[in-house]
Amino acid sequence: MLLRVIKKILFIFFLIVAELAFVRALGWPLYLLSPVLVALTFVGVLDNFKRAIVYGVVFGLIIDLFSASFFGITAISFVLALFVIDKVFNKVFTNKSLYSIVFLVIIAQIVVNYISNVFFFIQTFIFDKAVDYSLLFNLENLKLLGYAILVNVVLSSIIFLIFHSFSNRFKTILIR
Repeated sequence: MLLRVIKKILFIFFLIVAELAFVRALGWPLYLLSPVLVALTFVGVLDNFKRAIVYGVVFGLIIDLFSASFFGITAISFVLALFVIDKVFNKVFTNKSLYSIVFLVIIAQIVVNYISNVFFFIQTFIFDKAVDYSLLFNLENLKLLGYAILVNVVLSSIIFLIFHSFSNRFKTILIR
């Protein structure tokens, strides 16, 4: 019991350090990598979405401590993204295959990016007293979203292949 709690705390610590220290120091397209979002998607699919939501709140609040925007934006965006991918996973996807994981990561990245842009728009409106709708729908934001989706899909594919090779959680079970 205590060993499981220690493993979970170390897992949280490792992902936070990877997100805040390692990934943000990488080069241009790789700094868009979000190992926390990919890990939350995997936890939601492999374990359950209630645990993923708890992890999302914890990860989001810790990441928000080091963010320049409003406190809680990352936690809210993680939780809302997890709600959306939970509904999509239960209604659309029938198995835990590579394509379902990839599409769930894409959906989660879109939701997190859109919610972050909406809150950034609200923050700009409050502090600058200016309404600039280009913050919501900007070609540069769409380009960054595309690159973020690309690097996170590659990361989730690599993690899926590693899990598929060493774990039985993704193996096909034939019912006779």
